[in-house]
Amino acid sequence: MEGGAFGGSFGFMYEPDRYAKEDEIVAFAKEIAKYDGIVTIHPRACSIVSADYPLLTKKSHLEMGLDEAVDIMKKAGCRLEYSHLIFTGQRSWKLLDKMLAVFHRERALGRPIAFDNYAFHYGASVITVVFPEWYAQLSKEEAKKPINRFKLQLTILMYRKVLGIDWDDMVIAYISDDHPEYEGKTVPQAAAEEGLSNLDMYLKLVELSGRAGSIYLGKYYNDEIVRRLMEDDLSVFMTDAWVEEKGLQNIAAFQTFPQFFLLARRWGIPTENVVRKMTGATADRYGIPQRGYLKPGYKADVTVLDLDSMHVDESRPDFTPTGIEHVFVNGQAVIEDGTYRGGCAGKVVLKR
Repeated sequence: MEGGAFGGSFGFMYEPDRYAKEDEIVAFAKEIAKYDGIVTIHPRACSIVSADYPLLTKKSHLEMGLDEAVDIMKKAGCRLEYSHLIFTGQRSWKLLDKMLAVFHRERALGRPIAFDNYAFHYGASVITVVFPEWYAQLSKEEAKKPINRFKLQLTILMYRKVLGIDWDDMVIAYISDDHPEYEGKTVPQAAAEEGLSNLDMYLKLVELSGRAGSIYLGKYYNDEIVRRLMEDDLSVFMTDAWVEEKGLQNIAAFQTFPQFFLLARRWGIPTENVVRKMTGATADRYGIPQRGYLKPGYKADVTVLDLDSMHVDESRPDFTPTGIEHVFVNGQAVIEDGTYRGGCAGKVVLKR
């Protein structure tokens, strides 16, 4: 923090953070709070059920993930960014009002909690998202036994039904360098081509990828949820994406922010509200100095847009959106008349 960091981050759904104990987590967050830093938390669950909480609970796992983050904030006295508010699976969508109520209740009590969200209805995930750990631990001989295959089929069916996600919602992004033929296909499409059941195709993909493949998973949002989150005072916008070295690209890395502008026009959300959530509101939340505003003495980070010509293409994830006319980074033109000019104008940003 003394070197210029803005805060610290936890990803409780991922290794190794999922194994951290509460006293360790709170101690870490307290150190961040000493410097008025921000703690970002990816919750253990973004769906109504998950693998990280007991199956039978009084609350949905989505709500429990938020409760855990709130508890850390209270015990540590830190500023909290909930990254991110998504609702994986159609069965989770009904929890929108309950989740937002928690954020606004805590803010009304003076606690510094907020969230981020994005614009598309699907997101990146690992191929093992519905692959039970108990099955992964079996030997090849045990895994082939009919009783274990039947148990596996029932387990995955339960996850699909409870979550409200089906095989058609799984688009294959990357398996391995040796198998590009699967990229861009759904699990049922690949299964039909090879004459396999959906389950057998899925297991084949898991094996071929060494359990390291990636997919794009549908039903994170619907239009109503995206609109409500865009309009909420506590939201800022993010992509939750990066450019992949291989395989099918994540559309969010290329087209998320233009999509926010297009949705705002469709729903009558003022353009200036969208701009603020992408710029000044984010700079304020993270305490980023001399960024996020067009003000004397600030860094000249400027994007010039033509909203009338703005366009995205969901059929082409790596499509370059139109309507981004000019981009200046630290005062240097990086894009002029829609053409990338090259150069390295970016600088390491520190909190001083």
